[in-house]
Amino acid sequence: MKKISIIGAGYVGISLACLFSKKYEVSIVDIDEKKIISLNQNLSPIKDDKIIEFLNNYPNKFKATTDIEIVLGKTDLYILCLPTNYDATTNNFDTKALDLVISTITKSDPSTTILIKSTVPVGYTDDVKTRFANKNIIFSPEFLREGHALQDNLYPSRIVVGEDSKKGEEILKVFQDLSENEPI
Repeated sequence: MKKISIIGAGYVGISLACLFSKKYEVSIVDIDEKKIISLNQNLSPIKDDKIIEFLNNYPNKFKATTDIEIVLGKTDLYILCLPTNYDATTNNFDTKALDLVISTITKSDPSTTILIKSTVPVGYTDDVKTRFANKNIIFSPEFLREGHALQDNLYPSRIVVGEDSKKGEEILKVFQDLSENEPI
């Protein structure tokens, strides 16, 4: 694995871009042009002291773009960090953004590995594996505090990868290698 594309430039996405760019070639994609301009100027669009410090000390460590087409077919691992707002009325998470991005990625790169870091309902990963005919879609929840996302990624209390396969083990190893501590 050499190239990683992160889709979504919120707390999770930006902190993961910083984390993974320690050892990998990273691109981050978001539809918010203001966030992308900020990141390309090494400015954090979110309040997180470690991310600000990282961008100051390691300028231009990753590429930021609004155009997903730039990374399609050129990525070893896609990490999806998209909003899935919970609707209390319907008692469901809104996974439309995830569905759209998974569809876009699998049309270009049908068997690529996709790691979902968004909050999703139980059974969602199995559902998208079937719908998009890609067994390499894996879920891994985040345990991050707003404003401390990079710190929590560098020093995780635990790493959970919802996949019992060689791909799942590979992703777990990547996270363990990037951790500054020995997480559970």
